[in-house]
Amino acid sequence: MSPWYPLSSSCPSHLHGFDCLSTQVHEAEGETIVAWPNPFTEELELIGVQPTVPVRLLNATGSVLYEGPAQHIYPGRLMPGVYMVQVQGAVLRVVKL
Repeated sequence: MSPWYPLSSSCPSHLHGFDCLSTQVHEAEGETIVAWPNPFTEELELIGVQPTVPVRLLNATGSVLYEGPAQHIYPGRLMPGVYMVQVQGAVLRVVKL
């Protein structure tokens, strides 16, 4: 099964308050990971992930731009564009404004 999921206008019932048109959501094996806000400007938060879990932020060519704990994702100096976040076997598409 592909780790990419289309954006949906209907959020899972336990994600009240999120706009799933602009939020990348990954659901697998009963766990939900949300990249929020999406699009982002300065800070990207991963909801549903422990702060110490390792994550990777990649550009469109697959180059790793950040690798570290999920609690410290501040990619504010990146150019606007589309990026991928790899975390716990999921790949989430995020947009930097």
